[in-house]
Amino acid sequence: MEQRKYRIAIAAVFLPILLISSLLQAQVRQQGEVVLQNSGRQPLAGVQVRAMGAIPATSDAAGHFDLHFSKSRPGQLLLLDEVYKDGYELVNEEALKQWTVSQSSILPIVMCHKGALAAAQEKYYEIGRSHNMARYADACRQLDEQLAQNLLTEQQYNARLDKLSADYVKAMERLEAYAYALACYNRDDLDQMSIDALTLVEQGRLDEALEKYRDAQLGKLLQGLDFRHERERREMEAMIPSLRLNADLCCFAGGEENLQRAGEIYRSIALSDTTNASYAIDYASFLTEIAINLNEAQQWLSTALRHSTDSLQRAELYTGLGLLCTYIPDADAALRHLQKAVTIYEALIRQKKYSEDAYFNMSYTTYAIAESRYWLLMGKIANAANIMTKGVDYANKGFGLQPDKYAYPYLVFVSESIGAFHEFFIEYKLKTAENLQILKSLANAAAVVAQCTDKKQRIKTAQWLAGCYSTMSVASSNWMQAYESDLYADSCLMIVDKYMELNPVLFIKLKGECLLAKGQNLILSKDYAKAAQVLAEAYDILKDAPYAVKCIMNALNLLSIAAISLPEEQALPYSHIALEYMRSHPLAVDARKMLDVYWAYLFTRTMSGKELTNCEDMMLEMLDFIKKNDTSRNWLRNSHIKQLQYMLVGMYHLHGKHFTDREKKRQVLAAAIDIVGLYPQISDMEQNQLVIAALWEEK
Repeated sequence: MEQRKYRIAIAAVFLPILLISSLLQAQVRQQGEVVLQNSGRQPLAGVQVRAMGAIPATSDAAGHFDLHFSKSRPGQLLLLDEVYKDGYELVNEEALKQWTVSQSSILPIVMCHKGALAAAQEKYYEIGRSHNMARYADACRQLDEQLAQNLLTEQQYNARLDKLSADYVKAMERLEAYAYALACYNRDDLDQMSIDALTLVEQGRLDEALEKYRDAQLGKLLQGLDFRHERERREMEAMIPSLRLNADLCCFAGGEENLQRAGEIYRSIALSDTTNASYAIDYASFLTEIAINLNEAQQWLSTALRHSTDSLQRAELYTGLGLLCTYIPDADAALRHLQKAVTIYEALIRQKKYSEDAYFNMSYTTYAIAESRYWLLMGKIANAANIMTKGVDYANKGFGLQPDKYAYPYLVFVSESIGAFHEFFIEYKLKTAENLQILKSLANAAAVVAQCTDKKQRIKTAQWLAGCYSTMSVASSNWMQAYESDLYADSCLMIVDKYMELNPVLFIKLKGECLLAKGQNLILSKDYAKAAQVLAEAYDILKDAPYAVKCIMNALNLLSIAAISLPEEQALPYSHIALEYMRSHPLAVDARKMLDVYWAYLFTRTMSGKELTNCEDMMLEMLDFIKKNDTSRNWLRNSHIKQLQYMLVGMYHLHGKHFTDREKKRQVLAAAIDIVGLYPQISDMEQNQLVIAALWEEK
């Protein structure tokens, strides 16, 4: 009996130990280390680390910590919920987003004193801004010299300037992100050459820093290594941070040659180990966002899929493939990829650890955007609006769980939603007060969330919020709410004026768009004189910015319409500027807007009797333009034909009885009669043709 009690006592002592031991054996342990940025790898104690599915941990005096996962397995994404210590901030957050749980690798966490990242980013941003502005100005000067020396035709000049301007806009859009990327590098992980290169950049000597890397030819060295050999694999992994810095510097500097070099580096990294999903994803991101080579990006995302070991990562990769296919476009492939993505998402959402995770919910909102764009591609706007409605629920949940971390992606999603719902309401003629209120609620949410976003994205945050206000200005105008439209436009202008100096490229177009909305409201209220003043201001702001071509065209289009009410000395020059500008940018011109400009040009002159010698040729040019471009025959209505008759009467009876020869007059009237006959919806077609034919009589 006593022996039995003894055995029970032993069991009572050792059973919990055995259970704990069994539990620990079932768990996956991820070791980690926290160091202070640029400190010679100084460890940082007392950092709290929380990850989905793991017991929270705190770093010790040596900076070490262990995360124990009870259900996760090696190869799954490690979703960090929080890395926190008062007075410090996480530096390498972006790099850790692709980290997968591993029992053999150390999770590297880099921290810095709070505010240090923002200060470094601001410094790099100013360096990059100055470099890109100088590079663009120099390239424009060279183009001007080539045109002056007749080395380029005017058409070649315009095409090259448009390409140069588009590249400049993209470089300035990327600037904030790459300035932040440079601020996040830990010099303790870099070789001496890279440390020297960063020092040169900080001195404003960016070209010299890039030259260092060109001479070293790191990409070729990497291609000579074989990742299957342990020693060479370690050597390769040691080179990756320096190679990434080289690529980031190239993107930061901008220019076709530098971007090509960045692509070569990312490709070298991806080819060095094609089984590494994160390398393939990085290269695919470059191809998608910078090189705009969507077909090759598709191939590398497929490569990443073959080697991805995490369900959520696979869902995101399928989403990315689906989104790419909507741009190629390949609707069937897009649907296949999106169906695979949503199947994974629906399986994961049934697990509480995912349904209550902020990252997962925000990930699903990205899927919602991708599916929405698929339905827009298919012309099914109602379906697009439905999935965006579902996405709003996930976005609200993700943002609610971690507002400080996901404020910026939430703002992006809300902005996308405003655009999608606005298009839906307009397409289906649902301009009700309730639907306008939905758009207003989203805009209000965007304004609130913008206050929570991280300083590292202050310029892009301002751009997104200003874009929301600009869209709402247009929406309110569409709802005939001119007063509210002006208020939204003014809100946009306040943001623009605040950030214009930091990045004029990003904000000058927004300023122009807001003034256009205000001008359009004035035109709708028939206050043409005031509209012309506002639109002239928009044109004056935009005219010296080649990268704002389409916005300039919109300004000139509306200005030429409003200018009809101006005195002749103002109306005639504006309509001439509008016509010549659109003629000189044939690749960017909108055909319907070009017709408005022709119309305004002719109307101002035939009614005033000015410059009539050019009007006949211009009339023939306009009528030929209509005939060739309006293939659906929906541009002209009865009111247009009446205006056409007024213009012809102005030319041939009121003002210009003797300025023309008989053959040219015959051509103009024959072309006008021909145009009227092409529009079956015009009532009394034959009668209208007879009216025009009667203008042949001199009396």
